[in-house]
Order: sequence, then structure tokens, then C-alpha cells
Amino acid sequence: MAFTNQSTTSFVDLIGKLEAFMASNGWTCERLDLTTNPTTGGEWAMRRDAASSDLKFAASWDAANTPNLIALYQYVGQNYDTAKRPWAQNNDSGNGFAGKADASIATHRHAIIGSSPVQFWAFEGDHYTHVVVEHATGEVSQFGWGVGEKGNDTWSNGAYCYGQRNSGTTGANQATRDDRSHLLDGFFNDTVDAGGLASGSELLAATVHIEGFPSQTAGGKFCVVMGGTGASPQTTPGSDRQSNDGSSSDTLRGFLTWGLRGGWFAQGFSRIDGSDATGHKGMWPIACTYAQGSDIHGTPLFHMKDAYGLNIKNEPDVLGSEFTFGGETFVVFPAHKKYSGAGAETGTSGYLGVAYRKVL
Repeated sequence: MAFTNQSTTSFVDLIGKLEAFMASNGWTCERLDLTTNPTTGGEWAMRRDAASSDLKFAASWDAANTPNLIALYQYVGQNYDTAKRPWAQNNDSGNGFAGKADASIATHRHAIIGSSPVQFWAFEGDHYTHVVVEHATGEVSQFGWGVGEKGNDTWSNGAYCYGQRNSGTTGANQATRDDRSHLLDGFFNDTVDAGGLASGSELLAATVHIEGFPSQTAGGKFCVVMGGTGASPQTTPGSDRQSNDGSSSDTLRGFLTWGLRGGWFAQGFSRIDGSDATGHKGMWPIACTYAQGSDIHGTPLFHMKDAYGLNIKNEPDVLGSEFTFGGETFVVFPAHKKYSGAGAETGTSGYLGVAYRKVL
């Protein structure tokens, strides 16, 4: 288990430092090309071996130009095939644009790194790496990969991959908009709200490798973490890319919900304002459950390890501020950009925050 916080000078400088940190903490790098070659440059893939999980990811970016976004892919069943592109791996989850143009990457799962990121934090633990990037002063994007802590054994695996989708609209109440996606986010869905997507949100959502769950589509390997509200639930999970192997068919994915902004835990704790004076911190686990249409199973299937939702209204206005509770240290960030409390602001995430356990 490990933690790092490093300053960065460019997109590729950040990727190089992040890869080195992960490689020194149990990950195996299967591909890394930091060159500006328009065809082969801007590609990265790693895996984390474990007996009970299949944790693999790939990434790409617009290497020939000035990259801003990183596209994020998840695949299972085999190690990285260097003869194929990151999005063309066998048993791909279906999310992550099949190409490298920055504007197109924005339409599928991605995270902002920026051309001149300020710094990044990485949290490495028992089969996960969670990353926070300050891509502009006071603004962060969060992405990562891991294996959740399972709540039961009626299904296999539990490896996840997530990016971040921000809304650029003006308003102080951004934390409650359903056109944003943060970590594993069961509130994210297609929406008619300004700045949102009327369709295709499932292509930006987190994915989780799940097999053998009751009522899952035959041959299915993935679920998306989405949901929305009771008045506007997500109905389209999209399909994976099993056809990448040249013989299989793409398969409909399932739904997971709850996560950072949905379900019992977030609704029970998210309105509590933390108080440094009393030591109270209203943190909640980022847990997911299975959904079949309007039928939402009532117990968590798994939760993210060492990551929690947190109301940051009374937390310091400093990225990466820390507090210690019960002998454990947590590092705190806004989901994207903390609301200052001064009227309408563009693109803030209100007081929605994330606290990561700091393990040295």
C-alpha cells in the first residue's frame, strides 16, 4: 500500500510518473508509448494480478496534438494484445472512444488531465489505484481502477474502471445534477437538463466486471454504474465489445446503482455538514447494488476500498487537505470544484467531496 503526491509539467510527464508509481506497487506495465507518433503514440496499458480478480485497463490520448483528455478502457480475460489498439482488446467493456481525437474522446469515458496539469495524487492499496489530478487551479478530475470489497459471493470478479464527466453549466447546485459522473455514480443518467446528454451517457459511465449474477444477460461480462432518479431512470446500459475477438457478439450490459451520489448511504449522510469542532465527519461508503428495471436489490454488492463520500462545506479550501480520525489519515478533495458559497458559479460540484484513506 502506498501514496504519492507529485507536481507535473505536462500531460505525458504525469502519465510517466503515474506509471512508475504503479509499477513500483504491484502493477505490470504491458504497454507505454509517450511519443507524439500519431498512430502508435499515446497508448498505455497495465494489469494487477490477483487470484480472485481480473484487473486490467488501457488508455489513450491525442498524442499528435496537445492532449487534454485521457480515454479509459477496461477489458478482461487475457493480457494486453500489443497487435491491437487499446479500444480493440478482446472482451472490452464498451466504454472509451475508439480513436484518439480529443473532441471525440470527450463523448466516451475519459478524465481531464490537461496540457499543463499542476499536480496529482495517487492512492494505491489492496488491488486498486485511485488518482486525483489538479488540471487547473482548484479543479480536479478523478479516475481509477480497482476491485471492490464484495458483500456476497453469488457472482464473480468486481473489477471497476471509472472516469469523470463534468457539467459546464452555471449554478451552485451542481452536486445534484444527473448529467455529471463522479467515481462509481448511480445518480448519473441521460437527461434533458441544459449541459446534459439526451442519450449516450452510458458511454461515459463507470463499468464493473461482473459474471454469474442472477438474471444477467447470457454471456454478459459488464455492468454500468448509473441510475438517475425515480422520475427519470436510465433505461439504456449499452453493450460491451466482445466482438473485438472476431467471433463473439457484443452483449448487453447490466445496471449497478447507488455509488457516490445514489442510494441509502449518500442520501443518509450527504446533508450532514462536517464540524471540525466536534470531530464529526459525515462520510459514507461508495457502495453499489444491482438494478433490474425498477427493481433495485436492497443490499450492497460491493464497495470501493478506502474511498468515501464527504460533505466538504466545512473542510479547508485546500486541495488534498488531511484529517485524522481513529488513528487513520484521510485526504480530502472536491468532486470537481468546491462551491465558494457566493452565488452562481460555473461548473462547481457544490459541497460534494471524496475522502481517500492515506496508506503509507
